[in-house]
Amino acid sequence: MLVKGILDESVSWQELSEVEKQYHREIGEGKLNTLTRFLYAQKLVKSQYQADILKGIKILEDILGKDSIDVDVDEVYLSLALGFGRLGDYKNGLFYIRLSSISCAGRDELEAELLDRLHWNGWIGVGVVAGTILITSILLTFIIKRSRK
Repeated sequence: MLVKGILDESVSWQELSEVEKQYHREIGEGKLNTLTRFLYAQKLVKSQYQADILKGIKILEDILGKDSIDVDVDEVYLSLALGFGRLGDYKNGLFYIRLSSISCAGRDELEAELLDRLHWNGWIGVGVVAGTILITSILLTFIIKRSRK
């Protein structure tokens, strides 16, 4: 069984609301700062809602696509890894975590949790397939025995 970890932590509505207000205020003024975009996206990927997480990932990917980045690239990679992990896309999460510097704070814990979740889901998949095969073989055996009578 999995223990609650980094992927299960979520941001409070108040924290998200504060950053969101500043984000929209800067958009209204026409002076949207990369740091504000990053902070907003970082809060979005920690949201309880999948739509918010997807929006945060889109903003983070857009920040990476810019020529000049005013924020630490490793922090963007970690936030992307967290967002994809929270969506259940552990392979993409691991892709971004491995792009980040080894010395990043929280990197090892997040990578370990992504790997655990990936392996756990793999075993669940094996169990589902094995169960399906077992049920199918039992049903086929029953049908064959019934047709011979």
